[in-house]
Amino acid sequence: MLARREYSRHELRQKLTQKYRAEVSAELIITVLDDLEAANLVSDQRFAEMLVRSRIAKGYGPGYIQQELASKGVNDTLIESELQELDINWLQQACDLVARRHADHGASQQAWQKAARFLQRRGYPSEVVRRALGNVPY
Repeated sequence: MLARREYSRHELRQKLTQKYRAEVSAELIITVLDDLEAANLVSDQRFAEMLVRSRIAKGYGPGYIQQELASKGVNDTLIESELQELDINWLQQACDLVARRHADHGASQQAWQKAARFLQRRGYPSEVVRRALGNVPY
């Protein structure tokens, strides 16, 4: 599994437990994970860095990234440090994404709302959405 991509410790534990539930005890899985971590083959920090870079490249915002990392078992301190380490201009990223996907967002109120919902689903904060889209057309 580790040859394909990075995994968080929590995610790898779930996969191993699911696959070897009947054959192996939970303590053995934890021991194996400890050994993998000691050998630096599993690292939550490396996993978080990889996932953050990947999601930013796909146009996701900080809320979405934070939620996904939390669901993969990465601790909150590491999530915050990874998001703050990057010098990302979320407003510029949101503007670029809207220009690519919803260039007509100023044409009507309905188009503006559609673009706003799109950015919110992508995890951008409300303030960034408002600033990226400008005023609601009437």
